[in-house]
Amino acid sequence: MSVSQVHRQAITSGVITVQEIHWLAHHRDHFTPQERQVVSGLIRFLQQGVINFGCRLADPVNRRHVHSAELQAV
Repeated sequence: MSVSQVHRQAITSGVITVQEIHWLAHHRDHFTPQERQVVSGLIRFLQQGVINFGCRLADPVNRRHVHSAELQAV
């Protein structure tokens, strides 16, 4: 896992998992200055409600990630 992978997943799905938050917190002492800026942006997005805590579910037919809001609409 890397900061860029966590960022990409969170931005594309609108969700960041508890495991990803844990990974970011556990590895924060080893981040480059650029990675720290990316993590700061993720924190701002969480505070603003742009991304939310949750889990991503894979759609078994399309094998794509489904946002929890999509499931509630069904």
